[in-house]
Amino acid sequence: CQDDVAAASVQRIREEIERITRRNMKDCVAAHLAQLCAGNPALARNVLSPQKSLAKCFRYISRKAREYAEQERADGDVTDAGLYGCDIPDDIVYQWAVDYFNDPNADKEPERKPSVKQGKAMTRPAAPIQPNKVPAPAGETYEQMSLLGGDGR
Repeated sequence: CQDDVAAASVQRIREEIERITRRNMKDCVAAHLAQLCAGNPALARNVLSPQKSLAKCFRYISRKAREYAEQERADGDVTDAGLYGCDIPDDIVYQWAVDYFNDPNADKEPERKPSVKQGKAMTRPAAPIQPNKVPAPAGETYEQMSLLGGDGR
């Protein structure tokens, strides 16, 4: 019946928009982990590890998201130097949270390659460089001009 189809489509839109508008990652990931811990004693023990924390978990997720976006950018042959963003499916984010707590080495930051924008490190010269001073010809004097007007005092 058309009325049932219309009502079902409106209900689906309401449900989906609710999921979109209440997508606070921290709440969703924490609820997912809590649900998994209830049925998975090994994960529950890993969550209780003193070396692990939710703050570190979210840093891990952010790092994985950055890597994911960089890979998406490379796969899509995006070559401009502007900002690039992408949508990461919830199930992948949830899996990263579980991976963080199950991987004893997840807290270790991977070594970053030096950025192309970074140049060679500048070294300080041994002695300060003195500007070349040219003496004024004999009998001539110079006054500094003021850009703001007035008599230069």
